[in-house]
Amino acid sequence: MFFESDTRQLNIFVAGTGNVGGKLLEQLQQQEAYLRSELGVQVRIIALANSRKMQFAESGIPLGNWKEALENGEPMDVAGFAARIPEMNLRNSVFVDNTASEAVAGLYANFLQHGISVVTCNKIACSSNYASYKQLKDLARKYNASFLFETNVGAGLPVINTLNDLIRSGDKVQTIEAVLSGSLNFVFNNFVNGASFRQVVKAAQDEGYTEPDPRIDLSGKDVMRKILILARESGAVLEMDDIDNHSFLPEACLNAADVPAFTSSST
Repeated sequence: MFFESDTRQLNIFVAGTGNVGGKLLEQLQQQEAYLRSELGVQVRIIALANSRKMQFAESGIPLGNWKEALENGEPMDVAGFAARIPEMNLRNSVFVDNTASEAVAGLYANFLQHGISVVTCNKIACSSNYASYKQLKDLARKYNASFLFETNVGAGLPVINTLNDLIRSGDKVQTIEAVLSGSLNFVFNNFVNGASFRQVVKAAQDEGYTEPDPRIDLSGKDVMRKILILARESGAVLEMDDIDNHSFLPEACLNAADVPAFTSSST
């Protein structure tokens, strides 16, 4: 006689272990017992990767010492990391992207084609050209995989899911009004009492409000991405070039060679 377990195993592959990725792993550890006992889900972290290292463990990486496990991993190779995930052929596989990397966003189509679900806070894929965005949505439907990006807008509030429900029920979105940048709100609300612009931006970075490169927020590009994603999820066929953006920062700052150069040029 065969017995089927009531517990479903979820095999997760995580790219990005910084502020967002680290908090995700912390939450999974805190909720591990609850997920198993109340929802019947056993979460296993099969792989971790950051810009320097990657680590695979088919039996699961212990959440209590994931940092040490990752540090003892092999050098990061994006192509190798992406190839190994479908090769493992594990049921209920989910790729989680906590990065702001264009290279990592470029892996989604391959994962979806192998029936691997993708969950991402990385806005690049859904704000790239419309054909690529639509391809990812189509692949998810074709291969019965989830493509979830709720955290692209609204810090995880169920904004995108609500839009999807409205569209599926036959409603048409006429207007969206929103405050779309927590980063800019933080900067402008704290740019008082003699604080320098550089100090305020640094504080926003330290608090986790900005992207790894704060120029993405301060230039308005992050807001443009959110507008584009909301419009597309509302049914519009829109490209980034269709959105007007008037930046308040001088071009010299935005075109700095790197983040440290930008920070030093900001006053």
